[in-house]
Amino acid sequence: MDQNMEAIVEWIIQHIDDIFRKHPELAEKLYEKLKTAFEVRLATKEDILTVLKELKALREDFNRLGEEVKVLREDFNRLSIEVKALREDFNKVSIALTLRMDALGAHWGIMTKNAFRKSMKYIVEKYFGGSVNRWEYYDEEGFVYGVKSIIDVDVLVKDDKHLLIEIKSRIDASDVAVFRRKAQLYERVTKVKPDLIMISPYVTDKALKLADKLGIKIIKGIPGY
Repeated sequence: MDQNMEAIVEWIIQHIDDIFRKHPELAEKLYEKLKTAFEVRLATKEDILTVLKELKALREDFNRLGEEVKVLREDFNRLSIEVKALREDFNKVSIALTLRMDALGAHWGIMTKNAFRKSMKYIVEKYFGGSVNRWEYYDEEGFVYGVKSIIDVDVLVKDDKHLLIEIKSRIDASDVAVFRRKAQLYERVTKVKPDLIMISPYVTDKALKLADKLGIKIIKGIPGY
């Protein structure tokens, strides 16, 4: 704005009341101009408020979506845990079924009893913890079988505790009696009194009764399955 224009504006400001009195139509025009400018400004403010409200609504929707995602994540984690548990149960059933089939095979000669014993040995080590080793001793006096023979038995040593384990595809009363004599021989040789456990999917009633009298624990089935 040049100096002449500034001088004109300054003069108008100084004499504006006189101008409006002499020319009221100018006052009307100025009012209309100011009203239009004010309405435009007000509309712009309302638009801003509308946008802010929409942003607030979007933020609330986002927060709700975040909560839903959190719930879905928790549901997914629970489902993953359940699927893992089902998988473990299935594996247990599968192993148990396989070992029972192996026991049948060993009993009927379809597979060797030694192969079945090795399968069960793996389960026993997982169930009891520790490592199962084979103890062998030459029974020169024939204490176990009545004749000289090599005696062997599975032994698991854990925390200075000796556990004698007999794994068979089938247990009869005679097997219990022989295992008892093996344990007596083991105690005589090692000077350690062991705990006794017999494991088999198939155990006769006579074997269970004799084992109970002799203090021998029998696990009928698959340990932990």
